[in-house]
Amino acid sequence: MSLSDLAAIGSLVSGLAVLVSLAYMSLQLRQTEKNQRAILNQGALSRTTDVAIWTAELDLAALINRVCMNETDFSNEELWRLTSLFRVNVIGLQDAYVQHTNSLVDRATLEIAVRGFEFWMRRPIMRAMYKVMRENIAADVRPYLDKVIEALPLGEPLDLKRAVQSQLSR
Repeated sequence: MSLSDLAAIGSLVSGLAVLVSLAYMSLQLRQTEKNQRAILNQGALSRTTDVAIWTAELDLAALINRVCMNETDFSNEELWRLTSLFRVNVIGLQDAYVQHTNSLVDRATLEIAVRGFEFWMRRPIMRAMYKVMRENIAADVRPYLDKVIEALPLGEPLDLKRAVQSQLSR
């Protein structure tokens, strides 16, 4: 075997090694992307869980019950508390929307945020809150939220106790 044959074999082996390295790097990049998406999805779901725990506090739960019963007469202090609840929901949806638009979170994560937003926007007081607070929402997200609300009818009063008990009697 001549020196040029050995050089050709060396070149071939080196080319194959580069190909194997590129394939491995591609697999690693794909796994890194999956891990990054999982972390972002987990962050969005953790925020949702935190809000659920926060809204279970006794004082806020009583206020939420009144919202769900479609009451509209609230004190200024109660409206400020509802504003916080509203902002947390809008920020969560805004974050999920932006991340989904950039292919960083999956469709399910966006839908969870949308469903939570829709739940609140079915309530007259929260719909009015949206109109008051709309200008505080990121301009590029407003048209999306407007579209979600536009297709959404106001909901009937939700008596959760009655709804759950009717399911128990089935």
